[in-house]
Amino acid sequence: MTPIGIALGSTMILVGIYFNSGLDGFSTFLQLSSFIIVIGGLFGALMINFNMKEIKLTGKVFKEAFSKSDHNLKELIQLFIHLSEKARREGLLALESELEELDDEFIKKRCLLSY
Repeated sequence: MTPIGIALGSTMILVGIYFNSGLDGFSTFLQLSSFIIVIGGLFGALMINFNMKEIKLTGKVFKEAFSKSDHNLKELIQLFIHLSEKARREGLLALESELEELDDEFIKKRCLLSY
C-alpha cells in the first residue's frame, strides 16, 4: 500500500497545482525558498525526534517499507493465542522461555517490552 499511497498523494498535489493555475502553475509552484524551508524543517524535525543511530537506519526503513514480507497469518494467530493463554495461566514472566525460541525478533522485542 505504501507505493500506492505515495503515488496517490503525489498525483493529488499535481492535480491541485494544475487546477489552481493551469500549466503555468508548475513554474510558480517550485520556489527555492519553499524547498529550503520544507527540507530544512524535515531534517530539523528528524534531528529533534531521533538520535543519529536511528537516522542512519533510514535506508533500511525505506527498504522494509517497500518490500513484501510473507507471513503465514494463521501461524501468527496461533502463536499469539498460545502466548496469551500461557501468560494468563502462568504469568507474563513465563513467556521468557517461549520467546527465546522464536525466530521473529519483532515479536520477541514487543512481547518482552510489555512487562
